[in-house]
Amino acid sequence: MWGKILRAAGIAALLVIATPTAAHAGIDRYTPVTPREPTLAGSVVEPVCHDGTPWIAYSLTLTGGDDLAGAATLVLSDGKNAVELPLGALSDGRLDGEILWPGASSDTGALPGWELADERWVETDGNYRWTRGAITAVVHAGAELEVPLAYPSPASGCAADPAGLAAALPATGNAVPVLPIALGGVAAMLVGAGVFAIARRVRRADPVAR
Repeated sequence: MWGKILRAAGIAALLVIATPTAAHAGIDRYTPVTPREPTLAGSVVEPVCHDGTPWIAYSLTLTGGDDLAGAATLVLSDGKNAVELPLGALSDGRLDGEILWPGASSDTGALPGWELADERWVETDGNYRWTRGAITAVVHAGAELEVPLAYPSPASGCAADPAGLAAALPATGNAVPVLPIALGGVAAMLVGAGVFAIARRVRRADPVAR
């Protein structure tokens, strides 16, 4: 009888010892899943020129994270000055487009580092001139990414200076001198009238000419 009791007690003790070990083994086999951090790796930002005007083209790709539809901005800085450019909103982690370079205008021909004074374009330290030097460019869109970006050189097709006074004229303006053309037209009419009058007098004086 005592032998059966001792054997039962031994089996119970083994079960108590084995249970935590099995539970511990189960925990060891579990690997927690770490959420992926959002990244803009693979995104591209570069300067482009259209009709001599500098633009910034961008193609953004956001992966990872839970929100792939946030707003995107581009921050340019030279260490002393900074400007934040809104690029738009991501859709399914994608955003493509173009934005004018700060200080540039496709309507007036303005360029960074130039201003219109007394109907003439003159160089200035203002109008985002600093963006033509060494700058850093950082994209913010659910993540951050520093991208290489520099003001395009004239060799890339961008103008080295504004188009001039004609670019500042209103849309209804006329760069062609009107007064000389008008005077020339009047002179031509007077000459024609004089020739016609002389011809009539000649025909009246000469019966054969009739």
